[in-house]
Amino acid sequence: DPAEDILAQEPGTERGWFDSIYFTSELEADGRNIGVLLHTMTMPRVFGPILIFSVTDETTGLYRSHMTQISPNAYSWDQTEFEITAPGLRWTGDDEKMSVSFEAPWGAIDFSLEAQGPALAYGGTGVFPLLGETNYEFALPNMVTTGNLTIEGETLKVEGRSWLDRQWGTITPRPGLRWTWMNLIMPDGEVVAIWNALDPNAE
Repeated sequence: DPAEDILAQEPGTERGWFDSIYFTSELEADGRNIGVLLHTMTMPRVFGPILIFSVTDETTGLYRSHMTQISPNAYSWDQTEFEITAPGLRWTGDDEKMSVSFEAPWGAIDFSLEAQGPALAYGGTGVFPLLGETNYEFALPNMVTTGNLTIEGETLKVEGRSWLDRQWGTITPRPGLRWTWMNLIMPDGEVVAIWNALDPNAE
């Protein structure tokens, strides 16, 4: 249920339990094609909350990325209403419309995201095995996105589309574990999520 499951999940007891949300945006600003990623996740028994923010300006070739680990005392992801706060971050709303602002040393965003169409349940049901563990995942693959993006002191008005990904479950860290994921938006508007996973120690 996207309306409920966009909220923080009750932490599991497994060492590799995690909670994750992020969006990737394909935006246009003054004829420039710009990609944005904002990701926050926590794996409380392995590491504390992290934030990842990346911007790619395909037109100029500029790329910037920022990753920071946050003290659990300075991080909040509510279980009763959708609100995530951390130093420099405020992300609020619901599964239909969100506001998100974030500041990094070299840039910032102040976006509005509004969902169009239904959620995409990964694996058909939103529940599937990943590297031997149960995972839960869905997407809001068509979120109309508008707002301001600041890069190296330059502020741009942007508009476009975002794909929001919501995932939680268990992945037990071990050497050699890896997986690849991508989202595809087809010319006719259909959306496809593709992933594969490799555990070199599995029989």
